[in-house]
Amino acid sequence: MREMKDVWKEMVRGGEEDEGRPLARGGGKASVKGPAARGATYQTNPDEHADAIFDTGFALRELGPKAVRAWLSFQGLSLCFQLLLWNEVSAHLWEFEEVVTRECAPERRQHGVCTGPLWNLTSWQDVVLTTGPAGGTFQFDFSTTSRPPTFLLTVDPVSWARAGDAEPAPAALA
Repeated sequence: MREMKDVWKEMVRGGEEDEGRPLARGGGKASVKGPAARGATYQTNPDEHADAIFDTGFALRELGPKAVRAWLSFQGLSLCFQLLLWNEVSAHLWEFEEVVTRECAPERRQHGVCTGPLWNLTSWQDVVLTTGPAGGTFQFDFSTTSRPPTFLLTVDPVSWARAGDAEPAPAALA
């Protein structure tokens, strides 16, 4: 490393009168010694990179106008594609909200569950799950006409039935 610093000093100092002199001491080839000879990774002296950003190894560099134009063009193009994506997603979100508003109108709700034209509420039962030797299992039967069979099970962990105010079963299912 010391030899490299000496070579650098000679290169910086340079001059017409020193053109004939060799850059390294000894006049011949400079031999590589130390960590570089063993293939170690390149390490820098902290004093050499005083302009590094927060000791990350990144330093400010000058960029040519061509690189800046390319970067700005890429940013502009990516902004255009982001706007197109936002437009597409917002249109689909608007359409989704419209369908949910239409299908979950108050006249189509049963016990807080949206039932659209393809959905029906087959069974509605409130069950208080108990623990201990008395039980803990519950079975209910229902039929479905969909192929393949699909169902939605809702579990409300804080039930009003537990407090003793059992809501009566819906008239359509009783």
